[in-house]
Amino acid sequence: MSRKPKDCLSEPINHGGVKIEKTTKRRKRMGEKDQDSAKKLINGMMHSILDGVVIMDADLTILEVNEKMTELYGESVSLIGKRCYEAFQKRTSPCENCPVLRSLETMKTRSKVIPWMVDGHQKGWLEVFAFPLMDASSGEVEGVIEIFTDITERKELEKRITAEKELFKTTLLSVCDGVISIDADGKVLILNPVAEQLTGWTQEEAVGRPTEEVFHIINESTKERCDNPAQRVFETGVVAELSNHILLISKDGVERLIEDSAAPTKDEQGNIIGVVLVFRDVTEKKKQRDKITFLSFRDHLTGIYNRRFFEAELLRLDTERNLPITMIMGDVNGLKLINDSFGHSVGDELLIKIAEILKKSFRADDIIARVGGDEYAILLPRTDHSEAWELINRVMRSLKNEKVRDLNVSISFGLATKTDMSESTDLIIKMAEDHMYNNKLFEGPSVRGRMIDNIIATINEKSTKEKAHSERVSKLCVALGEALNLESIEIKTLKAFAILHDIGKITIADAILNKPDALTEKEYNEIKRHSEIGFRILSTVNDMSELADYVLYHHERWDGKGYPKGLLGDAIPLLSRVCAIADAYDAMTSERSYRPTMTQEFAVEELQKNAGTQFDPELVTVFVDKVLGL
Repeated sequence: MSRKPKDCLSEPINHGGVKIEKTTKRRKRMGEKDQDSAKKLINGMMHSILDGVVIMDADLTILEVNEKMTELYGESVSLIGKRCYEAFQKRTSPCENCPVLRSLETMKTRSKVIPWMVDGHQKGWLEVFAFPLMDASSGEVEGVIEIFTDITERKELEKRITAEKELFKTTLLSVCDGVISIDADGKVLILNPVAEQLTGWTQEEAVGRPTEEVFHIINESTKERCDNPAQRVFETGVVAELSNHILLISKDGVERLIEDSAAPTKDEQGNIIGVVLVFRDVTEKKKQRDKITFLSFRDHLTGIYNRRFFEAELLRLDTERNLPITMIMGDVNGLKLINDSFGHSVGDELLIKIAEILKKSFRADDIIARVGGDEYAILLPRTDHSEAWELINRVMRSLKNEKVRDLNVSISFGLATKTDMSESTDLIIKMAEDHMYNNKLFEGPSVRGRMIDNIIATINEKSTKEKAHSERVSKLCVALGEALNLESIEIKTLKAFAILHDIGKITIADAILNKPDALTEKEYNEIKRHSEIGFRILSTVNDMSELADYVLYHHERWDGKGYPKGLLGDAIPLLSRVCAIADAYDAMTSERSYRPTMTQEFAVEELQKNAGTQFDPELVTVFVDKVLGL
């Protein structure tokens, strides 16, 4: 395959700066038989190779190509006789880093990846290997062989792998959890930014260090160092999760509560080649969880335990070693009366105050809970009946010194003690409740009576004129009742009712009660509520229910246009009709902040003008004739 006989001389050929001297030596003749055999062997080898093969002489002219090469570049392309760079790259000279020239220059095999171009369009990628052909005897270069391998699929695979790596890298960097990749020796390979932040180690600092040095974890309670979760994965081959209450200690000493899992990474044969640690800071999450747990077992108003926690503790503590177990039930006296009279905000203050007193009076291990609107329960393990009474007496002594808005604080207690496991806790609770209600029957009325006195005193303090007004109305009512020849019991009832007829004004704002100008419609509607409020207040006291009805109706009108029920004529209770006349007369003849005092003559004229519409006409006549003596 020599280019020319040895007696043919020519100038050296220059290809891209590489000079190839043409041989002038005659090769030894081979027998025709040997030449034919060698040619057949080479031909057979060329055409059996699955890659494209090109044989060139020393000046890079293509001498022969195999079938695969024609497949790569098309049957229509004439390759034989062209320089390789003309045939495949459509160039007039070799490109930079041409593998053929480099192989001739170095006398070694050289390769390059080139685009696979056919008719001006890229079909894929080829990897080209070039190596020189040497004369075995002379060592002269006779030519070059190029092998073209289709690597289009490999390039696509590399592209996909690169994309997947980028995706993995992007995912790793953007994930909100800390991620540490660990090699088979337990050394750190990768830390994502979150892991850097939580551990205090940078990627550069951590790489190659033992996992336990970077991922330093301890038990929250014992402060003892925890086992390396990666090591557990290496030993078991399964995903491992950290137990609760694990603290991660960062490089700068910051402690963070974390949740963590560790999973193995495996090769194609299933061998563990590393571990991936994923962890997150749950410090705030735990705070929120603890807060929710706290709230789920606490009364939102008083901060002490609620019924749910109390019942759970009752089950937990109901064991023989806690005997005797004493149950105390307490019920606040007069809460409804306070709510109706002073508003729920004052009632809430009372409940909070009682809870504070109970916490101070009972022991640290005692379970104190608010189990209802006005009910408290106290569970006393290993406490007998007499010890429990001593604690109750301590509470009662504290209550005597406490007030809420100048109101006395009172609570009725009852208790029962379990001394044997055969006794039902439900029965013990019922016995304690029954005892409490029995005590409340005796204590409640006196408490409510004192509460009514407090309410009246408070009204008088809110408006100094209200006390004098109530006393004058009471006297006028008694006088009219006597003029009507009412029974003595009715006279007494009328006197008490008249004193209490404006008790509902306890909830009316001072600014409205003492307003110097005429009331607006909204303010007047607020004033009108006092009869209903007074009714609710007095209804809480058993022996005042009758008075409550009279208070409710003392602003009803004879013609049915009064409030709050719009009762008509005789449907209005007699004592309420009496009070309506006395109340109106005193209001007209007394000094008011919004108008001057009216004369008796004017007041009488107004009563008579409104007799039969606002007032009972017969009662007006008796009042004017016999009470006023006109």
